[in-house]
Amino acid sequence: MPLNLKKTLMNIRLRRENLHYSQEYVASKLKLTQHAYSKIECGVTKITLERLVQISDVLLTLPSALIEI
Repeated sequence: MPLNLKKTLMNIRLRRENLHYSQEYVASKLKLTQHAYSKIECGVTKITLERLVQISDVLLTLPSALIEI
């Protein structure tokens, strides 16, 4: 997994934790199971641009705030 992708996924996790949101909560907002969402955060499931936008909406931030270049 490229380093910038790892950092982006870490930013997603840290933002979620800073908001005190559980994986289950975010998953429910995305209409996913907790397991499916966990696979996104861990990098098992590739994250699409559309999914990144959806996640950023749930996490009350902009996609650009989560992306590491």
